Amino acid sequence: MRDFQRKAVYRWEETIVKTWPGLVRRLDHKACRELVEQVWGDYAPVEKPPTLYFPSDGRLCAKATRAVLTIPPWAKTNLMVLHETAHSLLPDGTDHSPLFASFFLVLGARYAGVPLLAAAELGFRQRPRRVHFVPVAQCPQPAAICVSGVLGRLRAR
Repeated sequence: MRDFQRKAVYRWEETIVKTWPGLVRRLDHKACRELVEQVWGDYAPVEKPPTLYFPSDGRLCAKATRAVLTIPPWAKTNLMVLHETAHSLLPDGTDHSPLFASFFLVLGARYAGVPLLAAAELGFRQRPRRVHFVPVAQCPQPAAICVSGVLGRLRAR
């Protein structure tokens, strides 16, 4: 299956970094792990977070599965770790879909201070290919919000 929006998402992320360079933080191995554990603790608290692999053999690709995040040296920034973490939390085959773009944006806003609406606008206006998004309500929600919503409905009965 083709990842139709991959290049557009990568260009959009580069634009975010150039527009708000102060939001990008270099991370050491420990800080990468802590960020992944924090996000997974919020979104999938009953699951074990993926193992982080930091290749030192010159590999260029960052990569994510539900079980392993591969973070090469160049990708050890908060936004790149959030990018790979978004992949790991979404179903296989989501690639750089509109759901992925929205979820990455939500994670960037929540954990790195990316201005949500302004960053989305950069993606909408990007040419030659704009970034497509789904409504934020379709993104995975933090577990605490899901639980409080269920409890609130139960109390109302």
